[in-house]
Amino acid sequence: MNAPVNEQALTNPSSPYAVSKLAFDQHLLLMHRVKSLPVNIIRPSNCYCPGQQLHRIIPKAILSGLTKRKLALHGGGKARKSYLHATDLSKAVLVVIKRGLGGEVYNVGPDTPDSIESVVRRCIEATGALFSEVVEIAPERTGQDSTYWLDSSKVKALGWKQEIGWAEGIADMVHWVKSYPELTELSTEHFMRA
Repeated sequence: MNAPVNEQALTNPSSPYAVSKLAFDQHLLLMHRVKSLPVNIIRPSNCYCPGQQLHRIIPKAILSGLTKRKLALHGGGKARKSYLHATDLSKAVLVVIKRGLGGEVYNVGPDTPDSIESVVRRCIEATGALFSEVVEIAPERTGQDSTYWLDSSKVKALGWKQEIGWAEGIADMVHWVKSYPELTELSTEHFMRA
């Protein structure tokens, strides 16, 4: 995919989670049309923030960098994904609540996607570790999308914009992990599962 997808793009879920989310989105939109249920659907990019589940790639990479535990980088991290700090997503939700049109779908994400490799590299380097001493290349995961990139023009037209970039967002995550030393003491099985 060489361009972001907008809200009218054909949906093609590639995981059981994506299928169930799409089914519920469709149910809510139908209830809006049939019963005038006040509904808006927000389709966000991948989000991160302090308190996130530790097996997600950003906290996992930070913990790997701080503890020097090996991190499996599936497919060499070639897949491109969009990431947004949850604070920016929260602001988008408020904008849609205040200014969105009923029954509309709004994508929310950054302007460009990043390779998983570049995201992991940023996280590890922010801990002072070397990418090469922590990362191990692993086979690609089954069903991995090669690119996840959303066109957020519609929500931007309501007045939303991304405010937290990578430097601030990763620094926020590293600070969170360092503030809770018990996170680095958890067993490898708990947060390093594939």
